[in-house]
Amino acid sequence: YIGNGLAEAQNLSEGQQFSDNNADKGRGFRVGLPLSDNFQLGYSWYSGNYDNENSRRLKMQALDASWITQGFQLIYERIWTNMENPESYEAGEGKGDYLIGAFMVSQIQCFISYQRVEYEDPFHGPWFTGAISADMGISLKKSRWAAGLIFSPASNAYLKLEYDWNREEDNVLKDD
Repeated sequence: YIGNGLAEAQNLSEGQQFSDNNADKGRGFRVGLPLSDNFQLGYSWYSGNYDNENSRRLKMQALDASWITQGFQLIYERIWTNMENPESYEAGEGKGDYLIGAFMVSQIQCFISYQRVEYEDPFHGPWFTGAISADMGISLKKSRWAAGLIFSPASNAYLKLEYDWNREEDNVLKDD
C-alpha cells in the first residue's frame, strides 16, 4: 500500500492523519503464509517520512501468527519501530506484543488477552509542539491483561463485558 503516511506527533498513537504533512508517501505491505486451513504466519513492514520537513523516517516491522478454528482463536503479534530524530537526539524505539485467546460457548465468546509496550523516545513527548526543540521525552513500559465475555444475540449486535489489569513501570496509579 501507498498512502499519506503517519505524521509526527506527541507519540506514535497520535500520528494518524487525513491530509499529508510532507511530500513523502508512507509505504507498507503484509505477507501472510497459510500453513494450514487454521494456522497462518505473517510479516508486515512500513516506512515513511513523518516530520513536516520531510527529512526523518519512521520504520515499523511486525510478525504475527494466528490459529483460528470455528470455536477457538489464538492470535499473537510482535512489533518493532524506529523513529529518526533530529541529529542531536538518539532515535526513538518501540516494541510491543499482543496475544489473545478466545473460545465460544453457545452465543458467548470468552477471551483473555495480554498487551505489552516498551517505548523510548528522547525527542517526542506530552508537550511536543512540532517545533525542533527538546521535550521531556517518552520512557514507557506498560502491560495489560484483559478478560471478558462477548454476547452476540444477533449477527450485527453484541454486548461486551471486559476488565483490564493495567501495569505501568514506576507508576503507583491504579487505573484498572
